[in-house]
Amino acid sequence: MEEIKLTVVLKSPACFSIGEGTVGEVDIEIQHDEYGLPFLNGKTVKGLLHEEAAELVFALKKAGSTENWEQISNSIFGEPGSTADTQGAVNIGDLHLPADFREKIISEIGRKQTSAYEVLRLLTSIRTQTAVDENGAPKPETLRTLRIIPSETAFEASIFYDKLEPKERIFLYSCLMALRRAGSNKSRGLGKLYISTVPDFDLKEEDL
Repeated sequence: MEEIKLTVVLKSPACFSIGEGTVGEVDIEIQHDEYGLPFLNGKTVKGLLHEEAAELVFALKKAGSTENWEQISNSIFGEPGSTADTQGAVNIGDLHLPADFREKIISEIGRKQTSAYEVLRLLTSIRTQTAVDENGAPKPETLRTLRIIPSETAFEASIFYDKLEPKERIFLYSCLMALRRAGSNKSRGLGKLYISTVPDFDLKEEDL
């Protein structure tokens, strides 16, 4: 089993929404664990990468490539409606805050020095937004509050796979480098990402 370690740094605030709110606090809540620590689940990350893969396949076809990139994409991420046997070569873990930071927070909660609620409040902020009409005036009853994770927050995750052929490696890394936003309100400037990997991708002539 091989592993690629990902570091994902937010280059703008982000909202990794759970699709619902917290009563009395925010209309749009983020994914967070039992310790109040924000995260983004691996299934969502894989879905985002699969979306980038579809864009790359389309662009490569338009550019005249004769390689079957769609088949390569399916071998990595799985086919639409895939089963356990056809889910793709890669398994992607959740994006968590750095392990040493998590361990410290978990220890503090265990010693009752803080609480999960306080951790969540300290690591995030609340933003308001509203829809506007054609004149730029706020539309009535459209005010919403959402919890956001601040810019420059770093997350870590791992990608595991048994074996990837050279072109599959190229395609996977291309998808990683193409992924630039995640979470809700991407059209409003949220969720900009910078991704780096260990090991670094080193494209060799024999891989082409």
